[in-house]
Parts: sequence; C-alpha cells; structure tokens
Amino acid sequence: MRRIFAFASAVCLIACTVIGAAAEESTEIPAHVHEMTRIDEVPADCEHDGVLCHYVCNTCGGIFLDEAGECEADEEALRIPASHTLIEEEEREPGCESRGVKVKHYVCTVCGKRFRDEQGTDGIEDESEVLSDPTGHVWGEWEILKEPGAEEPGMKVRYCLNTPAVKILRVTIDAGHGPNDNRGVIDGYYEGRAMFALMTHLVEELKKYDNIEIFTTRQTVKDEPALESRGTMAAENGSELFISLHSNWFSNQSAAGVSVYRSYFRPESEELGSLLGMAVTEVINEVTGITYMRNDDLPMTRIEPAYGPEFGDGVDQDYYNVIRNSVMSDECRYSFIIEHGFHSNPAECGFLMSDENLKKIAKAEADVIGAYFGLYPAGTMPERHAEYEEIPPLGPLEYDIDDGFTVNASKAFKGGVTVSLRRLSDDETAPLAEKLPGRMIYAAFSFSASDGEEEIPAAGSATVTYVLPEGTEPATICVALINDNGISKKYADVSGAEATFQINRTGLFVICAPEEGEVLNGDVNGDGKVNNKDVVLLFRTVSGVSENAWVNEYAADYNRDGKTNNKDVIGLFKAASA
Repeated sequence: MRRIFAFASAVCLIACTVIGAAAEESTEIPAHVHEMTRIDEVPADCEHDGVLCHYVCNTCGGIFLDEAGECEADEEALRIPASHTLIEEEEREPGCESRGVKVKHYVCTVCGKRFRDEQGTDGIEDESEVLSDPTGHVWGEWEILKEPGAEEPGMKVRYCLNTPAVKILRVTIDAGHGPNDNRGVIDGYYEGRAMFALMTHLVEELKKYDNIEIFTTRQTVKDEPALESRGTMAAENGSELFISLHSNWFSNQSAAGVSVYRSYFRPESEELGSLLGMAVTEVINEVTGITYMRNDDLPMTRIEPAYGPEFGDGVDQDYYNVIRNSVMSDECRYSFIIEHGFHSNPAECGFLMSDENLKKIAKAEADVIGAYFGLYPAGTMPERHAEYEEIPPLGPLEYDIDDGFTVNASKAFKGGVTVSLRRLSDDETAPLAEKLPGRMIYAAFSFSASDGEEEIPAAGSATVTYVLPEGTEPATICVALINDNGISKKYADVSGAEATFQINRTGLFVICAPEEGEVLNGDVNGDGKVNNKDVVLLFRTVSGVSENAWVNEYAADYNRDGKTNNKDVIGLFKAASA
C-alpha cells in the first residue's frame, strides 16, 4: 500500500509542476462574446401581457434590452402589463339609430368591454344597466324630389321627424369699391384693398361652419364689379344675408365710429345689424379708445331717391344701390352696409391698416353671424335620416288637338295624361267675344288635360301654334284667358301665317287682335314708357306692398315665362338702367 501511495503522490507532483510551468508561459484567456438574436416586441392586449423588444445570447442564454449586451434584464423587466384603453361615456339621450347612455361609465376602445371605474377593474356584464335602446325612426310625409316624366322615373324622400332639417344659410359678402379707391389719411391705405382683405378673412371664418354657402362679389383684389351687380348678385343667388364692407370718410379728421345701414323694407333685420355693429365697435375701440357705434347702437336706413325724379314723388326706396338691389329678392331678409370706422381718422385708419386687426374684426362678425343663425361648427352638423324611393314613369302624353293647332305640352304636364285643345263653336265663342269689345276675333278654344279620372292643372307652359286664317297678316296677336277672375292676356310671336304663344293654365282662351298701345314690354304702369317708375311699381307689386295697384300683366311678365316674380323685376331693372 505504501508503494502505491508513493507512486500516486509522485505522479500528482509531476503533473502539478508541469501545469504550473505551462501557466506561467501562456497568455490571458479571451472574454466571452455574445451571439445575439433579436426578439421583436409583442404588444399587450386587454387580456394578455406583452413583451418588450429584447435580445438573447445564443451561447450563454443571457437576456438583454440592448444588442450590445450591456443592459441585462429578466422576464419581469420585459413584461408589458395587459390593460384596457378606456374612454368616458357621458350620459346622453338615445338617437334614431344610436343607443343612449343612462349612466356615466367607461368603455374600452379595443375590446368594447364596459366598466364602472376608470381603472377598468369593475366590469359591467349587462349593458342594459348603462345603455338604452335606439328610439327608431318616426317618418314624415313623402316629399317629391324629382317629378316623374313620361319615360323618366321620379324620386321621393321622407325624413325622420327626430332629425329635423338643418337650414343652409346663403350669404353674399361684398368688398366695397375697387383696389385704388378712397385713400386714407395714412399713406398706403385704400378702402377697396383693406375691405377685400377683410372680406377674405371673413370668408375664412365663416367656412368654419357647416351649414353655410358663401358668395363674394370680388374674386381678386383687382376686381371692380359694377355697383349695380353687387346687390343683384345676392338677389340672383338666393342669399338670405348680404353684407357690403366699407370704411367711412369725413372732412373733419376727428369724426369716428362704426355705422351700419339696413334696408328700409327689412325692419326685422335691425337686431342683427345692431349686433354686428357693436361687435365691430368693441374690437376697434379696444385699440383706439375713441370708436363707438353711431346712431345709438342701431342700424340706420336711408330712403331718399337714388337717381332723381324718375322714381316718382313719394316713393319709398332704399337709397344705397347695393341694398336696394339685394332686397329685390324675397329671400334676402338681411342686407347691410357696415362702415368699419373712418379712414379719415388717423387712429381708426391706422387700426384698419393692420392685417391682424382685420382678422379680429372678421372673427367678431363671423361669431355674431354664427350665433344669430344657429350655424353648426365644422363637423358638428347632425345627420338627417332619410328614406328614398323611386317613382315609376308616368307614361307618354296623349294629344287630342283640333285642326289648325299644334301643341307641345311636355313642360306643362309630366306624362300619363291626355292633353286636349278643342276649337269652340261660334255659339260658344260669342259670350267670350263680348268681354273683348272692338277686337278682331280669330278663334276661341278650350285647353285641358285629364288622367282619365280628374282634370290636371298645368305645371308649366305649353307651346301652342295657331295657323292664322288665310289672307290675314297681323303684326301682333293677343291671347286672352277668360275666367271668373277676369281676363289675363299674353301675346303671340307671329311668323308668316303662324302665331306661337305660351299658356300655363287650362281654361277658355280667345285669339284676337290687341288694343292699340297695350303691347309695350315692361310698361308696367301703362304710361307708354319703360323707365324706373315701372321698376318700382313692379317691385312693390311682387313684394306685396302695392297689392291694389293697377299693372299691365303682359308688360309685367318681362321675361315671358308666364309668371310675374323677382326674375322679371331684375330683368326690367337692368333694361331700365341701361
């Protein structure tokens, strides 16, 4: 045993000696280099934890947040806790198609679960605890959007009464004057340029509302439209509101303040005019300290004749052309000129030369308009629920026309009816002729339409051509509708042996020679001349101001469309002003 132990000890001694010698001669062993694999992030959801992006060494199995292996991590450090994305649901009434909220609570935008607390720990299992059902639609009566034609289908709509119609406000903004008009007391100010800038800012402010349609009289600063066309634009485009932007001038530089003019014929517009004037005054006076609203904070009117005696003595009318022309339309209920201070006043002129100040005025005016008309800020206008249904075509028109006449009634009747024109006998014509004494009578006829069950009134004008008796070549033909309400006359276009005319009613008609002097188009008052007196009379008649005044009905229908309305007023005004 001793020999064996001794031998083992010797071997161990020799081995240790050799290893020690080798260690003294070798270099330092290199450090470990990680071989990394990237693990992409796994997002958390409402129920499951996620994991951050990290790296794992393929050799040693180490876990790190960075690719260099300098920031070691464990599983807990990598965990992204599961959580809900909650928003608050305020109490609200149910809509036609949307559920209401009975109790304030929180809902997850990801999974849709609902909770009583904002931490998302107290879940709501039964949604009926916090939500109410939609009310459903309550439909109104059907309205015709498009009348059906003979071959074309029509369209009708009905709206839910729980979502009332949103009115669209039409407004025309006029930047007064032209680019080089009306210099201010401070060099560089021109009224036409400053008001164009103000108009541009006002349009931008008004575009922040949904239910508005905006028109402008000047598209560029260089534009200088005719004075007559500015208010007329508002009348023609159906604007409810017209505003002409100006700054004032007076020989005395101390004159200051804001003025608003309204139409004499629109007293109901006084409140809005006052609100606009006071809003502008407040903005300007905040800087100048001298600006006030003139005329005791009320809009002014001016009704003296604009162009002298041709309007007639004692005829009330708006003095300012832009206001006068705009209110030719019944739709234009608010028409104003706003004088934004005096450019002859150094303080107010200086204020108006600042574009930032003009932006403040524009915002103040837009705020008043938005509040007064109940405009909806962009993106907030409620949707109106509607159902649409097609209306089948009516079928073709049928004609039953006596010899000597041709008729095109496609604009008077939409289809599915029989149009009849029957020449009256001498016995039937005689009592009608007695109502037109001294006239040459060519023919009389009845005009009607029926769907087989009832008489159908005309919805537009039918074109009738009558072949004149041989040997007659009149210059003008009168067509008289005779009924219990009296006699309504129109005039035909005569070409050779044919007379063509429009009729927009059913009934009994007489084709005859006209009385001398009754055919002057536009001579509304029958004085043998066409001038501004006729314009005023026609305007007052159409507006209902002069209901009992006598007018030449043929002359009043200036555009020959079979109706007397504001289109005739505008056409006659342009002709009389030419």
